[in-house]
Amino acid sequence: MSQDIVMNKILDGKMEGSRKSGRPRLRWVDYLEEDLKQMGVRKWRSKAFNWNVWASITKEAEAKL
Repeated sequence: MSQDIVMNKILDGKMEGSRKSGRPRLRWVDYLEEDLKQMGVRKWRSKAFNWNVWASITKEAEAKL
């Protein structure tokens, strides 16, 4: 249960401080979502909790590199 809470804090966390004006920087999750969208993976957050499913997705991504 505590791993789920930590994972959600990492994925949905907010950074403290201020940024320069202009376009916001892309987060790691933004890049991840774009790559998974190109691979045709839907509902990736729920799949990330199942290690076997997530491992198969990452192996497929490595094969495409």
